[in-house]
Parts: sequence; C-alpha cells; structure tokens
Amino acid sequence: MTDTARAVLGLALTTAVVPYLPCLGHRALTRAAFAAIAGAWVAYPLASRWQVWLVVAATTGFAAITPVDRRRDPLPRKVPLTAVAVMAVGLGVGLLLDAGGTWRTFDDALESDRAVAITLGLLAAVFPLGVAIGILTAPWAREVERHFGPSEALPRGLQGAGAYIGWLERSAIFIAVVLGHPGAVAAIFTAKSLARFPSFSREAFAEYYLIGTLLSLFGATAAAVGIRLALGLSAT
Repeated sequence: MTDTARAVLGLALTTAVVPYLPCLGHRALTRAAFAAIAGAWVAYPLASRWQVWLVVAATTGFAAITPVDRRRDPLPRKVPLTAVAVMAVGLGVGLLLDAGGTWRTFDDALESDRAVAITLGLLAAVFPLGVAIGILTAPWAREVERHFGPSEALPRGLQGAGAYIGWLERSAIFIAVVLGHPGAVAAIFTAKSLARFPSFSREAFAEYYLIGTLLSLFGATAAAVGIRLALGLSAT
C-alpha cells in the first residue's frame, strides 16, 4: 500500500467511524480528539507534506460537527478509561525497562500499514455497520412485534446485550477473515444460533434473527476481505 493510498483509506475510515463510536459519547471535543489522533497516525508517513495535515484538520472539524445518534447503547464509561489506563501503564513500564526498544516498537506501529488498516477497518465493521443493520432490519423488527399477540411475550434478553453481542460477533468474524481463517466464521455463527435456539419456535422471530445475523456476517466478511485486498493480500 502506498503512503497516499494509506492516507486516503485511513481518513475515509476515520470519517465513517467517528460518529458511531459509543465510547466517544456525545461531546464534540472527544470526537475531534479521536479524529485528530487517528488522522495523525494515518498521515504519519506523509508528515513532511503540509497538504495532508490540512486534510487531517478538515477530518477533525467534520468529526466535531457530525451529529450523533443518541439512541444507541453507549459503552460503560469505565471501559474506555480502563483501556486507556492499561495502555498508559504498559507504555510507561516499557519506557522504564527499555526506552529504545519501546520507541522502535511504537515507531513501527505508527508506520505499519497493516495496523492502520486493520484497526480502522475493525472499528468500521463493528460500529457503523451495526447501525446500518439496525436501520435495514427495523421494518422486520416491527413485523415481529405484530406477530406476537397481546398475551405473548416477545423473546427479550438483557437490556442492551443485543448490541454488545453484535459488536463481538462482527469483531470475531472480521478478525478471523483478516487473519486468513474464514472457517472460524462457521463456529461463530453456530455458537450464536445455539444460544438463540429456544426462541426459534416462532417463525417470524427466527426469520428476523436470520436476516440480521446474515447481514452482520456478510458485512463483516466483506469489510475484512476489502482490508485484505487493500493490503495486497489474497481475498482469503
């Protein structure tokens, strides 16, 4: 992947991902900060060219003014804070034990096309794709509600758990395909289906479940294949 292709792909993914990251909340400042950090990472090989920094600045400004869907389930605040704390502690320990080696590893990560493409591709497959699937399946969700009579209860799980299951499902599928193990997708699909099997007694719910799951599977797989092709790898 050329530096220009990396910048174009990375900034496009950053723009698509930022509005849908639940850990950023609804504050323009946090969205802009994430976009600025991601943009600087993407543009690192082109750091000597001022034009690319104008594009990064524009991406950051766009992220700050982009409206956010307030209906989606947010991550608990402790999750992103804990992740940041763990990374900070790990970096601090590495600098204390081997500053030179730690910086070389950090520099390699900044320059790695694979790290940029896989990280941003994973975020795109998990969050924006989840929102798109929710929009596409909304008519069927209402249809399922109508198929259940007033005395029947629509199968429901823990509040917000469905979104987390979707995030984990697409993450696992994306990682499996990117790493060249598409066969693992069958195991993921089977495990999710077994967990939902008791609810399949109603045909309407079973069909709704299959539509959403297959959209998730195909979308995450397509995203992973696209990232592999962008990195010059085979589709599988």
